[in-house]
Amino acid sequence: MRKVLIIEDDIDILNVMTTILKDSYHVLPISSPRHWKNDVEEFQPDIAIIDVHLGDEDGINICRELKSNSKTSHIKLVVTSALVIQPERLKEYCDAYLEKPFEIDNFTEIIEDVQLK
Repeated sequence: MRKVLIIEDDIDILNVMTTILKDSYHVLPISSPRHWKNDVEEFQPDIAIIDVHLGDEDGINICRELKSNSKTSHIKLVVTSALVIQPERLKEYCDAYLEKPFEIDNFTEIIEDVQLK
């Protein structure tokens, strides 16, 4: 079973994403990005869903670090945000972008597409 790490500080959104994915994926939901490096190292996800705005942590910086590290560069990254962001700006750091709020069908489609890349 593929592993999905979700880093999202909005507990409601985190719970929705986890519920949607838990039957098809092994999911590790994280509401605080404080120890994300340890979580990634221990869990070794295939896909990471990362919110852009995480309080003290910047989701884009997390993506940059993951893509620049040879041990984690293989992880497929999906960036989420409630703010409108130009997807072209994120191509270097992520494999897909999901604007919040999102439709469940759109969310699952993006996750399925990303795992096939």
